[in-house]
Amino acid sequence: MWDIVLESIRAGIIALMLFYIWQIGKERGLNMQKGWRFIIYGWSFILFGSVLDITDNFESLNWLIVVGDTETEAFLEKFVGLLVGYVLLFIGFLFWLPAGARKIESIKREFVSTASHELRTPLTAIYGSIKLVASGKLGEMPSKAKETLDIALRNSERLTLLVNDILDIEKLESGKMEFDLKPQKIIKLLNEAIEANSYYGEKYKVHYILSQDSVSGMINVDANRFMQIMNNLLSNAAKFSPENSTVEIKVTRQKEHLRVTVKDKGMGIEEEFHPLIFEKFSQADSTDSRHSGGTGLGLAISKQLVEQMGGKIGFTTTVGSGTYFYFDLPEV
Repeated sequence: MWDIVLESIRAGIIALMLFYIWQIGKERGLNMQKGWRFIIYGWSFILFGSVLDITDNFESLNWLIVVGDTETEAFLEKFVGLLVGYVLLFIGFLFWLPAGARKIESIKREFVSTASHELRTPLTAIYGSIKLVASGKLGEMPSKAKETLDIALRNSERLTLLVNDILDIEKLESGKMEFDLKPQKIIKLLNEAIEANSYYGEKYKVHYILSQDSVSGMINVDANRFMQIMNNLLSNAAKFSPENSTVEIKVTRQKEHLRVTVKDKGMGIEEEFHPLIFEKFSQADSTDSRHSGGTGLGLAISKQLVEQMGGKIGFTTTVGSGTYFYFDLPEV
C-alpha cells in the first residue's frame, strides 16, 4: 500500500512540475522555443514512466495502460519513460540555458551602458568644476583646501576614465563602435602618440624614444583608435618602468603587416598573470603606488580595437628584465 502511495505522490509532483513549467513558458512566451519544448517533452516522458511504474506493480491498474505484458511495460518505463525523458531534459537545458545566459548578458550590458551614459554628463561637469577651482583661476585658497581639491580632482578623473572605458568596451562587444579607416603614415602617428603622452613621461620620470631603426610605411587604421591603443600601451609602460629609464617604441615589418613594439624596462609580468593580461578589469598585483589608478580595461579595449582593424596583439615578458607589447596592422 505504501508503495502505491509514494509512487502516486512522485507522479503527482512530476505532473505539477510539468504544469508549472508549461505555465511559466506560456506567460513568458517560451513554449515555442526549442530548448523549452525539449524540457517539457522530457518531463512528460518522465511522468509517463512514473505512471507505467505504478501500473506495472499493481495489477488492478493495468487497464489504465494497455501496452502488453509486464516485460514490455518495464522496458517502456525504464527506457522510454526515464532514459528518453532525462535525455530530452539534458538537450533542453543545453539549448535553453545558453539562451537565458545571453539574455541576462544583454540586460546587463544595456544597464551598464545606460548607467554609464547617465553618469558621463554629471561627472564631466564635476571634473571640470573641480579642475577650474583647483587651478586657482577663481582665486587663491588655503593649502589644506587645495590638497583636498587635488584629491577630488584625481578621483573624479579616474571615475571619468572608468566610465569612458566601460562605454568603449560595451560598444566594442556589441559591435556598435564605428571605425573611420584611412591610410595613415605610421611614423607620424607614433610621433603624435609620444607627444600626447609626454605628460606620463614627466609624471613617472620616464623617456619615450622612437627607435631610429623603425621602418616607415602606411597602415589602414582609424587614427583616433590607433591613438587610443598607443595611449594605453605608453601609459602602462611608464607606470611599470623604473625612474629615469627609457621606453622604446619601434616599427618593424612582418610580411604584410607593420609591427609596433612598446618595450619597457620594468619588473616584467608574473607567469600566473599571463592568461589574464587582456581580460577585463584585470590588473597585476603590486604594492607600488605608481601602478595604481588604472581601470583594468585598457588592454582589453586595445585588443579589441586592434582585432577590429584587422590586426593582432601580444606581449613578451621576462621577470626582472622588462616587457614589450606589440601589435600588427596590415600595411597598405
